[in-house]
Amino acid sequence: MRQLKGPTIKTNHAALDFFLAFFPSYLVYLLTVYPTVGTEDSGELITSAATLDIAHPSGYPLHTLLGHLFTWLIPFGNIGWRVNIMSAFFGALTVSLLYLILKKLVKNDLVALAISLFFAFSDIFWSQSIRAEVYTLNAAILAAIAYLLLLWDTTKNNKYLYLTALAFGLGVSDHHSILLAAPPAFVFALIRNWKITVKPKTIGICALLLALGLSFYAYLPIRTAMGPYDNPAYIKHDGLYTWASFTKFVNRGIYGGTISVATEQGSSQETQGTAEILEEIGATFSRYANSMVTNNLSGFVPMMKNTFSQFLYFPLLLFVPGIYFLFTKNRRYAVFIFLLLFFYTSVQLTFIGINRDMHPYTIFNTRPFYIPAIFVIAVICGIGMDFFANLFRSGRTRKTFIGLLVLLPLAPLAFNFQSNNESRNYIARDFSLNILNSLPQNAYLLSTGKDNVTFPLYYLRKIEGVRPDVDLEIYYNRKCADSGILREKMHERNLDLMFIDLLPCGYNSLDLVPYNFIYAYGDTSKLPQENVNSVDSGATGVTGAVGKYSLRGIRKKLDYPNSRLKGLYYLKMALSATADDKILDYYFNKVKEEIPENVQFANFMRDYRIGRDDTGMF
Repeated sequence: MRQLKGPTIKTNHAALDFFLAFFPSYLVYLLTVYPTVGTEDSGELITSAATLDIAHPSGYPLHTLLGHLFTWLIPFGNIGWRVNIMSAFFGALTVSLLYLILKKLVKNDLVALAISLFFAFSDIFWSQSIRAEVYTLNAAILAAIAYLLLLWDTTKNNKYLYLTALAFGLGVSDHHSILLAAPPAFVFALIRNWKITVKPKTIGICALLLALGLSFYAYLPIRTAMGPYDNPAYIKHDGLYTWASFTKFVNRGIYGGTISVATEQGSSQETQGTAEILEEIGATFSRYANSMVTNNLSGFVPMMKNTFSQFLYFPLLLFVPGIYFLFTKNRRYAVFIFLLLFFYTSVQLTFIGINRDMHPYTIFNTRPFYIPAIFVIAVICGIGMDFFANLFRSGRTRKTFIGLLVLLPLAPLAFNFQSNNESRNYIARDFSLNILNSLPQNAYLLSTGKDNVTFPLYYLRKIEGVRPDVDLEIYYNRKCADSGILREKMHERNLDLMFIDLLPCGYNSLDLVPYNFIYAYGDTSKLPQENVNSVDSGATGVTGAVGKYSLRGIRKKLDYPNSRLKGLYYLKMALSATADDKILDYYFNKVKEEIPENVQFANFMRDYRIGRDDTGMF
């Protein structure tokens, strides 16, 4: 296959090649990154990194330790912003590694750079590069594995194979999804040189380096042995001193496990015969096979649609020529890329159910799992783009095509900028700050908000030191905080009055009273007068707002967690407002816009708030 003759980016140093893709993407991420704590796991991951605590299962020790390093390396800005910057750094690193991979495969710098930056500004990857999360680090390690295997293939230097094993260990120490890349990598190693791959020396070195990468998990029992520590998800794990507690925690046993092949009581030959063990293993594989078939039938098309949409559906044009010419260029690497795509689509669907009718929150939670597939499709699209580049050899068409390549990354940049510009998004911080500042002195607050509210509260208390007088308990239990739970909490602390941040289930049967930005429960006759501190100076309010509470960063287009907080904010504003029908209608209509599944709930609350309390609430 002939290469495009024409302007390319001539560089004589690998470092310059690397930074050609790194700086443009990193600059955009810096301009759009969250300025502080964000929604979902952000508050927990930031706090765990800054204080060297333990995050929720599987613990994410590599992310925690690297995040701690970033809090020291960056000597300015708030702690939340510093850990957010780590995601931006590894996002840009992923883009640079993609560029180096494509540069080796297509031999055309401009095609490689255009596709790499197109990937950088794809909606899902961009959204994870501007908040404290584990996914860009995971993507960077996957990109490093893909690049190291390509270097091993082209140089025949076994050190790159050994570094691949180390990268896998590091990847598992960040996020378990990297394991899906192991079968494709192993098949590639066998195809590349099976004699080297199966040598005891090779296996030994790879095992040693894999263990070195996995050794970051030693942080978990070591940290629990060093002294007091927190876990905002309130997950009890018995110190992680025993093998059973450690593996249950790392394997996400509290969530049902990553992959559970045997029951705790039936995992050895001492308690089960061979036939029973084989039958159990067969049942397990049958269950996963059934999940794979069922989930692929319902989820493969939506998943590929969402993945292709990240490139504005360019893969529909570039995918087939990309696959074909990758096989003509390097069959071994083509097998690896194809298997990566298979494992991060069809096989991954076994573990994450995707369908057309998913709840918006589920859609949000599953989006980051598309990133490896998006990365692989970017490689394929780069080959496909190189094919089209070679079709245009005359002067005018060549210049036109080169111009299109230069402009190509601007399309996703412009298309996705508004939805990913979080540079002024303080919603999670301000929402939680309003909660804390609504409390009387030395109050007891039970936080039932789970990730979206609980983790920012945790961050504000531990990192910013907001309201240390408040007795904050994080309720992270699957059982609803009903009246029995509330009475139990009050009895434990000998309280007449307690506060809760969000309405619990069964709220209509509880004697809850709206109080400032929170809810009071118990002997509400002892409620003090309003005791609300103002939020950050300069915070902008919402049109129609009636007082003291505000959220910075509200805009029309937000992801689901931010939209939900916005809807809950409007609800709280309505409950704290005077009984003015126009203002109440304004806020309750906003509630219906942001959390449409709660329309009936909003109507119910409105009726109560304007005095029509014949519903029996409170």
